[in-house]
Order: sequence, then structure tokens, then C-alpha cells
Amino acid sequence: MGLTIGVDIGGTKIAAGVVDEEGSILETVKVPTPSTPEGVVDAIVEAVRQVSTGHQIEAVGIGAAGDVDDKRATVLFAPNINWRHEALKDKVEQRVGLPVVVENDANAAAWGEYRFGAGQGHSDVICITLGTGLGGGIIIGNKLRRGRFGVAAEFGHIRVVPDGLLCGCGSQGCWEQYASGRALVRYARQRAAATPENAAVLLALGDGTPDGIEGLARQRRRPAGRPGRRRLLPRAGPLGRRGPGRPGLALRPLGVHRRRRRLGRGRAGPRPDPQVLPALADRRRVAPARAGAGRAAGRQGRTGRRGGPGPPGLTAGTARARGVRTARHRGRGRTAGTVERGAGSGERVEELPESATEPDGSAVVRVLSYNIRSMRDDTAALARVIRACAPDLVLVQEAPRFFRWRKSAARLASATGLFYATGGAPATGPMILVSPRAHVERTEDVLLPHTPGLHRRGFATAVLRIGGARLGAVSAHLSLDAGERLAQAGLLLERVAALGTPHTVVGGDINEGPGGAAFRRIAGTLTDAYAAAPWGGEFTSEAAAPRQRIDAVFASGAVEVLGCGVPTAAAGVAPADFAAATDHLPVLAAVRVPSSSARR
Repeated sequence: MGLTIGVDIGGTKIAAGVVDEEGSILETVKVPTPSTPEGVVDAIVEAVRQVSTGHQIEAVGIGAAGDVDDKRATVLFAPNINWRHEALKDKVEQRVGLPVVVENDANAAAWGEYRFGAGQGHSDVICITLGTGLGGGIIIGNKLRRGRFGVAAEFGHIRVVPDGLLCGCGSQGCWEQYASGRALVRYARQRAAATPENAAVLLALGDGTPDGIEGLARQRRRPAGRPGRRRLLPRAGPLGRRGPGRPGLALRPLGVHRRRRRLGRGRAGPRPDPQVLPALADRRRVAPARAGAGRAAGRQGRTGRRGGPGPPGLTAGTARARGVRTARHRGRGRTAGTVERGAGSGERVEELPESATEPDGSAVVRVLSYNIRSMRDDTAALARVIRACAPDLVLVQEAPRFFRWRKSAARLASATGLFYATGGAPATGPMILVSPRAHVERTEDVLLPHTPGLHRRGFATAVLRIGGARLGAVSAHLSLDAGERLAQAGLLLERVAALGTPHTVVGGDINEGPGGAAFRRIAGTLTDAYAAAPWGGEFTSEAAAPRQRIDAVFASGAVEVLGCGVPTAAAGVAPADFAAATDHLPVLAAVRVPSSSARR
């Protein structure tokens, strides 16, 4: 292959360069990173055009600071740019007229070090990238490892401080918030504001005010040994040691973590990828990256190692949700984003408030409850419906639970840009999927008492953190038998109380309408989200001709329901998809979950 262009999309700058087959960088250009997603695409195209002048270019590789799908075409989620399911490959390809490959920037850097830099000659390499943020890549057995669900090596989003600083990914206390370029700038501003008399050098980096202190490029201009230089770094130092000292947190996604509970007895255990353990058994050499090596691989578009193609695969991890921040009305305390039923209200997904983390740490969360009938229908239509709903949390009923159910769950998660949290076969059908925005604290699958002759039921439960909010979640599918269903409603409420979380959402196929005894029992303790803030359609079954509301989302009292109902139209989804996906219609709710702790 001849010359290629590599583009590195950073939090503060976009760098593009022409690279040959040996990884040598022939020409570069840098531009500031725009503040809007559309502006970023425009800047990429312009940088490619500038740097390609006078060169015969064959392809473009883009390293993006975010989660990239397995086709290396779409940025599923980006923590520092407001991207969600951004078809970056298609947009850039159409405008530059060249083949384009998109990859996570830290993975591209790791592959570059492996091929051209500090990792040459080693089959097992861990690369930690430090810039505006903090990321990493893992190579084991000469292959880039992304993990079973694509979230391996997100070192920057390991939680190192419980209830710590709010991160752009929606979690709290991430390592990136304490050891990165942005963290150092924040420390510098805080020190300059607290003791300006001792921070003359720091203030000189900007316009004389703490807010004028900007990125690391300016910090590099400071003379070595001047006051203030060493006082900033110790704050990141202990956290820097703590992060890589807990590699299991980064590698855990290489396996499936399950916890199953049967009649009061718990059983738990992670299943690590067997290929990971030998690489961790002995100490590996730690070497600083060679300047330009990671960037070279990114600019080559991962075109291959030793003449072969670069490793394909899914890259996914953490990130920040799209931001529609609702404002509180004075007086009655309602949220401005609340959808009210009435003239002009519709059923399009886009009308519900989008996911957001508010300044006080509270979270606007999209919850989807969906009976998917063991994925026996049109799975492509099912994935389109779920993806269009843009949920943070999917409470599934009738998930695959027999032969190769884990593969089915992983396939659905991958197709929708979500991650498997718990459930499926261990819960006899209920399952929970989460977006990268959610941090899963713990999970538990509960089997209910079995009545001979009836299908055994269970609950999938999880405790999550989204933004500054701590949230319990339960997916349930109650019995077809009225007596057993009523008893299970009581067990559901007991399970909600046992989660020990300040706020809880429940999604389920209740198998009866709001007038039924079990439904009334649940709604007597929890808020029926549709009744509280109706939006969209009401009936959920059957999908082809809905005539009854037997699926619902419930929330504990302090959770504010902004809108709930059946979406019947969404961008990228044909009307026929709703009926083709499964025999139930989905229930989508937007809720505001109060912060569980003050933001620091």
C-alpha cells in the first residue's frame, strides 16, 4: 500500500498527517477541535484536503476518542464530543472520495507502539495514553484485545475515587478526572485561585487570571524547576499508581460477570478470558512510547502489521450522553422537559427529553422496557427499534435463555451499541442491557418459587450509577396464572426494597392491564410511569394490532417521570419494524433521577 492519511481527533486539536508504509510521517497539519459535531467533521475534511496536496493518497484512517463499532465505521459514543451513533466513515468518505477506516484513538496508538515503537518484538503489550483524557490499548498474543463487549482498556474510566468528581462518561471518580491534561489544568486553576501570590508562573501561562490557564502546550513553555510545577503533580501521582495497580477492573469486560440467586442463596463469579491470565502471570516490561509511533499507526488507518491487514473488531467503552438539560419550573416543581399529553403531542422518540447529566449530578435517563420474544422474529428490526429509542437502560423480557443464549445477548448488545449487564437464562428470561453511560455496581438474578406445571419466573436486577444518581433496576415478567402473578407482584416489591438504593425503576411484562390485582399492587407502591406522564401510544400487545397495556415502567416516588409511552415513529425506523421486531411494542420512559450525593 502507498501513502495514507491518518487523522487524530483529540479533545483540543485535530492532527492529520501523510504516512508511508514504514510508518514515517511525511507531512502534518493541526487544527483546533471545533465545539460542535458538525464542525468536527468539517475540520477533518479540511485537514485531509490540506495535507493531501501534492501526494497520491490511497486511504484515510481516523482515530476517534470514543467507542467505535465492529465495522470501524460508526462512533457509537464519544466522551468529549457530542457524538452518538455518528456515521463518521460515511460522512468523511463521501466528501474526500477516499476509503476511510475509523478506530478508537487509544487502540490505534497501542497498535502503533506494537508495530513501530516501544512494543516492537513483544507479543503482549499494554499501552496507556495520556493527553486531554486518559485511555489505553491491550495487545495479547499479537492481537488487539477489545473484550467480549468491546470495553477493555478503558483505563481512564476505572473508578479510583468513590463518589468522586463527575466524569464526562456519566460516572464519578474516574481515573481520567485526576490524571490527565484536563485534570492538570483544573488543578492549576484551583491553585492559582486559592493562592495567587504563590502562583505567578501559573497565572503567566494564561491572561493573568485562573480561568485563562489553558492546556498542556502552554504549560510546556514554563521554565523547568519553577515554583508550582511540582506542587500539581503529586495530586495525580497517587491516583496514577492506583489506576494501573488494579488491572482487573480494566480487563473484567473480557469475561462475563454473573451472579445468580436461587431461593435465598447467592452464587457469583467472573469468567475471565483464559488468554488474558497467562499475560498477567508474569511482569512485563514497561517502556515509554516512542514519539510518533502511535500516531503513525493511527494515520495509516491500521493498514496492517508486517504486510497484513490490521486486526478488525469491536471497540466500545464509556462515554458521555447527549445533553438536553432540563430546567426546573418554580412553584409546582415540575421539569421543563416533561412531555404532557394533549394537542400537538406525538409519539416520536425525538420528542422525549434526551439523556443528560445535570449540573447538580442528577440524571435524565431513558428507560426502555421490551418483551423481545426470545429474538425469534426480525432481529434487524429489533435492533433498529432499540437503537432509535437511544436508551440508557433496557429492561428486557423473554430474552434468549436456552442454546447459546450468551451469544444471542452479546449479538443484540453489539447491534444496539449497548452492553450486557445481567439476566437471560439465569433469570429465566428477564435481562438488563445498559449504555456506556451507566456504571454497573452489582447485579443479581433472582429465581422465584416454582409452581409445578407453570413456567418458572425470575427477576434480573442491577444497581447502577448514572451521572451523580444511584439507581436500582429490575426487569420482570410475571406469570400467566392470576394467583401466582399476584404473589410475584409482592415478591417484586420486596426485591425493590432489598436493593437498598434511593431510587429504583422497574420494567416488565405484567401479563395484565392496569385494572388487574397484580398491576394495582405494584402501582400502589411505585409510580406507573405512563399514568404519571402519558406520551405516545398506550397499548403494547399485540404489536400488529395492540389492544391492551400489559407492559409497563414503574418508578419509585422520588424519580420524576418526564414522559412514558409507546413510540410509534423514530428516525431510521420504518413503521413495519415495530410489528416485525417482536409481538410486543416497547415502552419508553424518560425519567429524572435525583443526585445521590453532592457533586464535588
